[in-house]
Amino acid sequence: KAFAADVGLSVEDIVGKNSREIGLIVSEESKAFLLKEQTIYGRVDNAEIVVTDSNGKRKDIYYSSRIIELNKKPVIINSTIDVTEKKNIERELEKHRNHLEILVNERTEELNAANEELIMANKELDYQRKELEFTLLNLKNAQNQLIQAEKMASLGILAAGVAHEINNPLNFINGGIQGLENYFQENLKDHQENVSPLIEAINI
Repeated sequence: KAFAADVGLSVEDIVGKNSREIGLIVSEESKAFLLKEQTIYGRVDNAEIVVTDSNGKRKDIYYSSRIIELNKKPVIINSTIDVTEKKNIERELEKHRNHLEILVNERTEELNAANEELIMANKELDYQRKELEFTLLNLKNAQNQLIQAEKMASLGILAAGVAHEINNPLNFINGGIQGLENYFQENLKDHQENVSPLIEAINI
């Protein structure tokens, strides 16, 4: 009764008929596998097989069977579990998993590409930073040299000014000494001998 309900038929419609006669077609791959298992081992345990019903719909079945003797004849007794819905869910999950894996791979590639771009940008920024540091160092050196040059120029100007300021009184004193010498030679020759050491001391 349970099998009849699964295939949508009455008990009378299925008794005495094989699977093909009631519209259940086992795939050739499943059929070959079941024949091999039955022949070699005389049994099948929870084999996953594919069956097409009378409406052309695919059914996924867990199939188990044993060869027994009935009325001195070997017969196959089997049981089936319809796992179509379970398999559909698994296939749908697998489809989503594959789609998710594709999305993850695409995103990973995008992130890798973005990471490569960031690495290249960081390298470029690091290169520019080093160039700026080098330029700044050159500017500091040039600034120091300019400051030194300005200091030397200022010292030169200061020295020239000091020399000029010193030369003026020296010239005045020198002129005065020459005037005194001339005066003593012309008017006070008697005192020239006493005054000459003093004048020479001033000249030195």
